[in-house]
Amino acid sequence: MGPTVTGHPRGWVRDYVKRFNGAALDGLADRRETNGTALKLDEASIAALKVALEAPSPDGGLWNGNKVRRWIAEGLGDEVGKRIGWRYRRRCGFTLQRPQTRHADADVDKQEAFKK
Repeated sequence: MGPTVTGHPRGWVRDYVKRFNGAALDGLADRRETNGTALKLDEASIAALKVALEAPSPDGGLWNGNKVRRWIAEGLGDEVGKRIGWRYRRRCGFTLQRPQTRHADADVDKQEAFKK
């Protein structure tokens, strides 16, 4: 069996057969949900993070992924990965908001007239 019959490369088909032979239909289940690590923060900690993100950051600037990572590390008392701050900031609904750039030669009056 090859790609013409199943739509998958031969190596994948072999993997599917091995997984099926080892665990029957459970071996063919979609394993993407269990891929990766568990969440570092529980629901109460995420709620506390949302409250912290509403206030200015500890140094007075804007919150960024690194500052959120440090906040999480202090709360857990352990080091965390570099991307976790960005991920939790996104999970809490905070994204970097920037206005769309405008072309240097754009004519704003013509654009507004076109919209009407």
